[in-house]
Amino acid sequence: MSLHPLLAAGACLFAALLAAPPGHAAPRKYSSDGYQYQIDKAPTWVDAVRLPLVPPGTRWQYVLRDRQIRVDDTPQVYLHAIRKIHDAAGLAEGSSIEIDFDPTYHQLTLHEIRIDRDGKALDRLDPRTVKLLRREKRLEQGSYDGVVTASIQVNDVRAGDVISYRYTLAGGNPVFGKRFASVLAMPAERAPTALLRYRLLHPAARDIRLRAPEWSRVEEVAAPTPGWKERLVSATNVPTWDLPADSPPELTVAQLIQMSEYADWPAVSAWGRSLFPDVPPDAAVKALAESLRAKAPDDAGRALAALEFVQREIRYFSVAFGESTHRPALPARVLERRFGDCKDKSYLLLALFNAMGIPARPVLASQFARGAVQGMLPSPLAFDHVVVAAEVNGETLWLDPTRDRQSGPLAGRVVLRLAAGLPLEAPAGSEIARVPRAAKSTLDAEAIDTITVDSLALPATIRSEVRFRGDFAEALREVFGRPEGAELREKQFDYLARMFGSSLVATGPVTIADQEDGIVIAREFRFDNPWAYPSERMLRFEWGPWLVGDTVQPGLDPSRRHSMDVGWVRNVAHRVRIRFSEPVMSEAARNGASYDGKYFRSRVEMVQERESIEHTTTFEYTADTVERDGLPAHAAKLRELIQASGITLLVSPVPASRSREVIEKMESAAAGRTRGIPAPETRVQATSIAEDIVFTAHLDGGRLAPKNRAAALKRRAFARDYLGKADEALADIRAAATLAPDERSIVIGLAEVHFGRGEFAEAAKVLEKYASETGAVPDLRYKRGRVRFYLGDFNGAAEDFEANARESTGAERQYALLWLQASLASKGVDPVATVRTFDRSDTVRWPYPILQHVLGETDEATLLKAARDPDASTQKSQLCEAYFFAGLKKRIAGDNDGARRLFQSARYTKVTEYTEYRTAGFELERLRGK
Repeated sequence: MSLHPLLAAGACLFAALLAAPPGHAAPRKYSSDGYQYQIDKAPTWVDAVRLPLVPPGTRWQYVLRDRQIRVDDTPQVYLHAIRKIHDAAGLAEGSSIEIDFDPTYHQLTLHEIRIDRDGKALDRLDPRTVKLLRREKRLEQGSYDGVVTASIQVNDVRAGDVISYRYTLAGGNPVFGKRFASVLAMPAERAPTALLRYRLLHPAARDIRLRAPEWSRVEEVAAPTPGWKERLVSATNVPTWDLPADSPPELTVAQLIQMSEYADWPAVSAWGRSLFPDVPPDAAVKALAESLRAKAPDDAGRALAALEFVQREIRYFSVAFGESTHRPALPARVLERRFGDCKDKSYLLLALFNAMGIPARPVLASQFARGAVQGMLPSPLAFDHVVVAAEVNGETLWLDPTRDRQSGPLAGRVVLRLAAGLPLEAPAGSEIARVPRAAKSTLDAEAIDTITVDSLALPATIRSEVRFRGDFAEALREVFGRPEGAELREKQFDYLARMFGSSLVATGPVTIADQEDGIVIAREFRFDNPWAYPSERMLRFEWGPWLVGDTVQPGLDPSRRHSMDVGWVRNVAHRVRIRFSEPVMSEAARNGASYDGKYFRSRVEMVQERESIEHTTTFEYTADTVERDGLPAHAAKLRELIQASGITLLVSPVPASRSREVIEKMESAAAGRTRGIPAPETRVQATSIAEDIVFTAHLDGGRLAPKNRAAALKRRAFARDYLGKADEALADIRAAATLAPDERSIVIGLAEVHFGRGEFAEAAKVLEKYASETGAVPDLRYKRGRVRFYLGDFNGAAEDFEANARESTGAERQYALLWLQASLASKGVDPVATVRTFDRSDTVRWPYPILQHVLGETDEATLLKAARDPDASTQKSQLCEAYFFAGLKKRIAGDNDGARRLFQSARYTKVTEYTEYRTAGFELERLRGK
């Protein structure tokens, strides 16, 4: 029976390991580029692993990652990895093997590199393909770690191959002495893993604790050697490392497998303190301390001077291999060479503080785990950074001498972002401590938008600036100093651009001022059309505290599956100052409200004067992490805050000084006391009289920008058109079209006014041009169909009305069918059969009776009875329509006298706003000569 290729590979490996004799030839030694490695069989203490089945996939993946650790006088780490190359896309990455080691204490032994292909094992362990390279991958970041990479490009790899490689690293960093510790990430960064396994072997007398991710399996098994202890950690189908960048450090820590022989944090502290022995300052360090002491009258000033010297005069460069990964250079040496990493610079700063009489001690900190370090197993490997805790004027300040881009007072330079650390106390050691915080937190960022409105009819000018402090200010200084910094500067106000789009136009470059209290970024804008004119009633201005929106945006992501770290900017304020050139607001007012959530507190306040607005939103995260289960409620609270913090100003287009005049005109017109304005016959006419007065006042108020002025002209044109003021209506709609030539409602309105005046050719020209540019939409077809009808183009009219009827429903379809019937009948075609092909199941109460009448289903009396609605507000309009279409039917049939009677009845209704009132007039003109 044949085996699956992966099972066959596993069986071959299992057999090879079991068959290895207890003794064998000496290892073969090799060198490359001055560094050594050897080739030998795997150690006898290694056990074999049975492989899982792997389903088809893409690119490549790990079938197995097996790491076995034997803790003895010389620790050994054995690794066996098997990769499956699924397709050609995975060849380049999947066939490249890299093994990093420190040649000062590691011995690399290669055991096997093999390809399994079609049931055959192909040996690929060729010393000629093994290159030992000292790449110094972090040299550009100022780190020289001495790590050597065994780089192996496996020859002749093909899609479908299984690559197996095994090696052992023997030796440990002597800086840790005889105690063992290891911290490793279980998920791989490069590819998913079908079976992941860690095996820990050590003498039972040595107390080594182990902690693994919750999703892994931990078991203790019988050790192969008496007096030894063995534990296994395993997991299947492990995905690649996929945590988002803003995940809290607790999630990172939860992916680690930790092993440690340190009993507690005091034991780690005592180990760390031994690396920083108290040494008397040499002459150079003492002289420097004296010169710095002389620069300031008190300890705070002296401490700041010493910190700034080490931050700025001692450049960051790390030489970290062998014991120097954790053991600092002596302060005199650091001062002499003028470079060092976190531990070197901290040791020098400690020496300066001690020489000045300022109590201080080193603190181990974790930049990857931050506050989550207190939940890790006690181990030196829980830390990757060193800072200094100094006692200044009764306060404990944690200071970082590597932060060469810090600015501001001493208290503002505390490394709050680290959250926690391990003070190195002597002699007994200490526990993890939190970074001491000031009683009142400092704003991380503060935005000020100054909006100047010289006229509501003109664009507003805006100066927007934001001041960043602390960690984020440092990050910006570093980013802006890079080659790509200029491009990144231009993106600082992208959030504003997303909010307001093309209406916001930058009128100047981004300016950056690096100040003692932070970094200030500013830009000036022109805000085109800042005042909306919804429903042509009030002018509305909207603005938002975009800095707050930008700060809380990650918490609104509905796709988030993990807890969220709140980030560097956690305490912000956004102030908006609006200045008007005239009294615009109706009254002075002051209000404010708090909007707090489980993870934040916020407040919105506004001070309103007649000529100005001052609006302030403050927001502060009160927790470092938003837990996954709390994200929905957190997002809901943030949305509530965003809605509450938005600025919406409503301003009348009519200045307050003229509002009384407008009200009096409205009252006079309503009472029928205005000369030249007849009493309205319908509710629409009464509304149109009022709108004529209101929009005239809007247009005369001087507060409408061109786009808004066009909207007001359109509304007044319609009102005047409904009142029969045809010339005035045409002048208004033409003026509106000049200001907004692409506004659809204005273009169609212009055609309607031309139609109402009987200027059919002009109406057709406008509609045809618009249809050619935008396409014929349903309401455009309907209006064009009426124009074509009165131009005598009955074929074109019928085409438009039939298309409109098919695209619409209810009353709209029935009106289209009425005109379709008239168009077909006018060209001598019986309309009944065509009209009856349309579904009339969605009939509405009106105008269905007209449709029944023109199709010959009811007589005139029945139609007029249906039109005489008990509701007086609709009776006249329905009678106007009924008279017109009944008259049109008679006129097409040749009954001119009957048609004339009905058209005159339509005109007697005085429903001037209805198309049928006007078309009845056109028809009477046509009949006048007959």
